[in-house]
Amino acid sequence: MSLRRFMLSLTALIILVVLLIFGTGLTLLQQDISDLQAQEEAALVSLNVGFLHQRILVYRDIVRGLARDPVVRDLLLFADPEKAMAWSDHVRKILPHAVGAALIAPDGVIVGDPLAQRVGPTCQRDIRRLFSGEPLSPLPVHDAISELAHFDFTEAVHDEAGTRLGTLMVSFSLAVLADGLEHLATGDRALRLLTGDDGRVFLASRNWDEMTGQHALRMPLPDTGWTLEMKLREPVSLPSFGEVSAVLMVGMALLIVLMLLFSRELGRRYLTEVENLRDILRAISSGEGGKLQQLTGGRGLFPLGSSLAEELSQLDEDRRRLHLTSQTDPLTGLANRRALDDRLASLMGGQGRVRTGFCLVLFDLDDFKPINDSHGHAVGDEVLKALAQALRSQVRPTDLASRWGGDEFAVLLPQMGKDQVTRWLARVQTLFAQAQQDITGLTDAACTVSVGFVCATRGDRTSVAALQRKADEHLYQAKAERQAKTRA
Repeated sequence: MSLRRFMLSLTALIILVVLLIFGTGLTLLQQDISDLQAQEEAALVSLNVGFLHQRILVYRDIVRGLARDPVVRDLLLFADPEKAMAWSDHVRKILPHAVGAALIAPDGVIVGDPLAQRVGPTCQRDIRRLFSGEPLSPLPVHDAISELAHFDFTEAVHDEAGTRLGTLMVSFSLAVLADGLEHLATGDRALRLLTGDDGRVFLASRNWDEMTGQHALRMPLPDTGWTLEMKLREPVSLPSFGEVSAVLMVGMALLIVLMLLFSRELGRRYLTEVENLRDILRAISSGEGGKLQQLTGGRGLFPLGSSLAEELSQLDEDRRRLHLTSQTDPLTGLANRRALDDRLASLMGGQGRVRTGFCLVLFDLDDFKPINDSHGHAVGDEVLKALAQALRSQVRPTDLASRWGGDEFAVLLPQMGKDQVTRWLARVQTLFAQAQQDITGLTDAACTVSVGFVCATRGDRTSVAALQRKADEHLYQAKAERQAKTRA
């Protein structure tokens, strides 16, 4: 199969697979969007129900507060019609949107003139039903006369001993709910309230009739017997699978035409890239770094050679970083024992002959354990870093300072004699003492160091172990002398 036919077949296969995947994904996306919209709509209805319920609870709390008023108890206890009607007039004046208010005796008779207290025949019938034990809506709605449309709250009144003295009834205008509906209604939703017994609409937002062809959701309003109905605009739907398929088929045809034009140039570039890749692999295998950089300097249509070169360069960098990490003490940043041993081996020639003159200096911190015990290991670490700082500041590029292990340090000083080492040690000890003054928490103690060193000149026949052993002997001799002076 020629490259052109292969590319055309591959393109057609890819487009068919994309079409299938996209169609399946679109179907699943439409289902997910529908589910999400349903959840959002249910949450929106619940939010609106909660808003109206809170508004109703405000008025219910007002009525319950009136039922606990001693004045109301006295009015029911003495059943004075004139005072009851005066109280009703006062309540209608001070309560916002109050339409009527009345006190009902235990036998179901309204104290005073019902009509004077704005208790109409429908409300009186509900009172009789209430006292006869007939089922009654928690919040009866009376809207036969639109100007006086209202809903009623009834609350039992008891004396301090718990004896029922009667019932309090207050009617509120539906305007208190109409304002809430208008506040909740927006350009994309309308609301209305229905009674629970017969499903009759008694209040609706002004935009309800303007929204046609939309779906509605219902949810009961707690403690009222009412139902809130919300009508929403239909959500914008995604394009159908057939529409998407038609668009993709047209795009596929155009893409095939473009592939016919592109395949010839692609074949030529492909062969060029293959030759270049072969040259890159040859350069990598032969280790010709300069040629490799030249070959991978640009980005072609198939940049495999550049990727290989970059990965090899990264591996070499990682190898160098790992080597550095393996020879560095993590706490002090100085070289570790392994690095010192490698450097000693390079200074020593074959058969125990010293190739380059040098001095090996060993340091041991005095009284380091008491500092760890009394001040903590964090302060002890700072003391180790202070000595490392003093050593680092005095070593030359040709020298090597290392952490020997624990609280012991070692330094290699090539081309340096004993007198020079002695002066060098004095500077290090001074700097170490100064550095400890900056350590937080080390206020009443400081470390000193015991030092032992040995120097080897060029041509000496010795071994690394012998040099280290001799430096150790000098170190412990210095430590013993210091301890003897301390006891004296």
